[in-house]
Amino acid sequence: MPNHVHGILFLVRAGHAPPLQTVVGSFKSATAREVNRVRGNPGATVWQRGYHDHIVRDEEDLERIREYIATNPARWLSDPENV
Repeated sequence: MPNHVHGILFLVRAGHAPPLQTVVGSFKSATAREVNRVRGNPGATVWQRGYHDHIVRDEEDLERIREYIATNPARWLSDPENV
């Protein structure tokens, strides 16, 4: 879907990994700079503020989330934001 991104992050070294907000903020900042460079539109807003996160509790939860991400593009035409 072109209006949002899904991802699964594995933070393997608890206590030594940067906070999630730092990881997401760095990703958004770097990609916004590149998008705006390609578009020739420096400083334009690319991302909305904030993000949604979910802590994966077990393998079943991980598989459910993977399935959701894999099938998400098929729901594009039924997304009310894209009518």
